[in-house]
Amino acid sequence: MSRATDLARTSLPRGVASFFPEAAEHKRAVEERLWSIFSSWGYREIVPPVFEYLDVLAQGLDQSTVEGGYKVEDRDSGRLMVLRPDVTAQVARMAAARRDDPARPHRYGYIAGVFSHSEAHRGRPREVFQAGVELLGPAGYSADVEVLALLITALRGLGLEHFSIAIGQARFFRAILEGLELSPEAQEHLTAAVARKDAPSIRTQLAAAGIDAERAEQVARIPFLIGGKEVFAAARELTRCADALGALEHLHSVMEALDGCGLGEHLLADLGEVRDLDYYTGVVFDVLVPDMGMELGGGGRYDDLLGGFGHPMPAIGFALDVERVLEALHRCGAAPRDSGPVYTITGQLADAHRAAARLRAMGLTAVAALKSDAGGPDILHAEGDQLFRVGTGGKRTPLDPATLAGSGKPAGQGG
Repeated sequence: MSRATDLARTSLPRGVASFFPEAAEHKRAVEERLWSIFSSWGYREIVPPVFEYLDVLAQGLDQSTVEGGYKVEDRDSGRLMVLRPDVTAQVARMAAARRDDPARPHRYGYIAGVFSHSEAHRGRPREVFQAGVELLGPAGYSADVEVLALLITALRGLGLEHFSIAIGQARFFRAILEGLELSPEAQEHLTAAVARKDAPSIRTQLAAAGIDAERAEQVARIPFLIGGKEVFAAARELTRCADALGALEHLHSVMEALDGCGLGEHLLADLGEVRDLDYYTGVVFDVLVPDMGMELGGGGRYDDLLGGFGHPMPAIGFALDVERVLEALHRCGAAPRDSGPVYTITGQLADAHRAAARLRAMGLTAVAALKSDAGGPDILHAEGDQLFRVGTGGKRTPLDPATLAGSGKPAGQGG
């Protein structure tokens, strides 16, 4: 993979990538493995357009995403279009346009790139390759369990073992925030302080708003409610708000169900996860791995999104950053295997092409030799229907093509 070059004739815009064969093969292998898992769970592929009308898609985007989008004028209508900044909003628009039945589950999956300007965060990509799913329709905790179970299964299926899903509950903090009766601006600043886990700032802001010290101290504890089942008992001590307590019970039920499915080892309750409260309406989660310093992806419940497109429907989903997943796999030694050798067949052109076709039918990679192809251990020679291995000094040894296929894996790959 290459993200930059100083050569003027071959330079790239900052934040976009070129993938050379090895990196491209690894990326494709991860995407294909993820899609295999998504589809085995009943998620059907959806392909959104690369650009849409800005005023339409903006109904499902927050202001920062709108501002960061790449915009171009439609030459036909003069309307502004935006290069895809978010797939979830597109899925919501597509489901609303088709009037998907809210009484039925709709399982959608995708692999797509999203684009955004990130001048304020140098080094962050402007093009992000995502793989994700959206479950539209069901509103209960069973749907939350399904999506989180799929996420954990997909990460395990890629070969990751050491990762955590940090799960919060947007409705819990929102209920507490509403009970404080702060101004919209004060709510925004307090939420940012909780997200930063900045307890001194939380206390200072609440004191300035006239909130008593005991209540302020309770709110200041929320960002540090991180861990296992003990978190819920501690959180219940902080509030008597029925809506907040109901949100806690919902999250507890989700985590208990996942534990019952044998997936609990990856779960981490984090009630300080309070991002995007105007967007998320229930569980919200991030994928964390040791020593990465950044999440591999995340998601949550966003029951209000489709209503913005005129077709209310509950929904929950997640997206994974494919490049970050690849980095995590490389770090833990679980990177995708190379595709194996390319067998180059010499001989009369027709013989070489027939022999290469036979090898490809066996699941191997083979080409008919061109004049400039160099020698090497994967050079074979065809004479009629006979195939030979070419050794040192040009010595040819008869070869049974079945021996190349071995157990069905390309030669050169381990078990």
